[in-house]
Amino acid sequence: MAKLNNVDSFLDLLRKVVADVDKKTNSPTRSMTLAVLNNRLLQKTLRRFNPRDYGATNLRELLETLQPALELSLEKGGPMVIFRDLSVTSAELKNKASASEDFEEGGRSTSGRIRNDLWMAIMDYSGGSRYVWDERRGVARTASQEDQEAPSLPTVTPDELDDWRSKFLASNEATLAPTDLVLANRWRNQRLPTSSLPSELQQSWNKELNRRVRQRLSTFFASREKIAHDDERDQQDPTEIAPVADEELAAALNAGDFFPVGELLARRLEQNSHKTVSTVLAQMVVAWSSSKGPLFQPESMSELISRLDSLPNESVALALVNAVRRLRKGGIQALDTAVDLNFKLHKNIALVFGNCGETLAERHV
Repeated sequence: MAKLNNVDSFLDLLRKVVADVDKKTNSPTRSMTLAVLNNRLLQKTLRRFNPRDYGATNLRELLETLQPALELSLEKGGPMVIFRDLSVTSAELKNKASASEDFEEGGRSTSGRIRNDLWMAIMDYSGGSRYVWDERRGVARTASQEDQEAPSLPTVTPDELDDWRSKFLASNEATLAPTDLVLANRWRNQRLPTSSLPSELQQSWNKELNRRVRQRLSTFFASREKIAHDDERDQQDPTEIAPVADEELAAALNAGDFFPVGELLARRLEQNSHKTVSTVLAQMVVAWSSSKGPLFQPESMSELISRLDSLPNESVALALVNAVRRLRKGGIQALDTAVDLNFKLHKNIALVFGNCGETLAERHV
C-alpha cells in the first residue's frame, strides 16, 4: 500500500474548507460532492493543492485512506464525501492508501481503482448470488427479497469468462514456448487460477480482466446515470444546473475520474452547451476509452480519428456505442457525426459485441 504523508496537514486543510462552508451557509456541513470539494481545496490553497503532496495519486485515493473520519459514497450526482469526524488525528486513523496492484479473479485485491463491492458484483460468478446497485447507499451488494425492482449488475457467467480466457490466449499463444502453451491451455480448459498461467502472461491477464470489468461497469453506469439524472433534473432550477455541472466536470477531468466524465459531458450538451454534438461525442469516447481518464480533449470527431492510435481500439469501440446510446436517451442524435469513426472501428465493434460484419448503425444502437 502507498504510505501517505502530511496527513494532519491535510486534515487541517479539510477542517478549514468545511468551516468556510459552514460560515457561508450558516449551518453545519455534512457532505459535498467530490468535485465540489476538489475545487474548494484548490480555491483555499490558491490552486496549489495537489494530492501527490500527500502521497496519493488523486483526491479520491487520498480521501479513501482517511476513513472513518469521512466516507465516500456514490450518489446520483456523482461521488459524495460524507464528513464523519474531522477532529481525529493521523495517529488515530488506519491508513489504507490504495495500491496499484492488479486484481485476482476472486476479487481479493484491495485496489482502490475498482472498489471491491463493484469487483465482486462482476466477478462472483461461482457464488450464485444476484448483485444489485443500492441507489441510496451507493454500493453494490447481494440482493434480498425486497430487491425485486433493484437494478442488477451484470455478473459475468462461467461461459463468458471462458470466452475471455480463450480470446486472451488466442492473442498471446504465438509468443509462448511449447511447454508454456500446454500450461496456458490447461489454465483455460480447467478454469484454473491466474497463478497457473505461465509467469509471463499473469500480469497481462490481470490487466485484461481489469479492462473487461471496467467495460461492464462503464456500460452499466452509463445507463443508470441517465435515469438518475432525469429524476434529479426535474427538481432543479435550470439556472443552477450549468455552473454545478461545469465545476464537477472540471474536477473530474483533473482527477482522471473517467466514469462520471462522459455523463457530465452529456448533461452539458442537454443543457444547450456551446459545444457541438461532434465535440461532446468525441470527448465522451475518449473519456470512456481509457482506464486512466481522458488522455486528451478532442474538439471534433476528426481530431479524435487523427489520434486514434493513442487509444485501444476495442475500448474506443465500446465507448462509441455507449456514448451514442447515452446521447440518444437524452434526445440527441449523434450517430451521423460518428460515421467515419464507425467505419474505422466496425470490425472492433463486431468483435466486442459478437456480431461480425454488422456496423454500429445496423445493430448496436
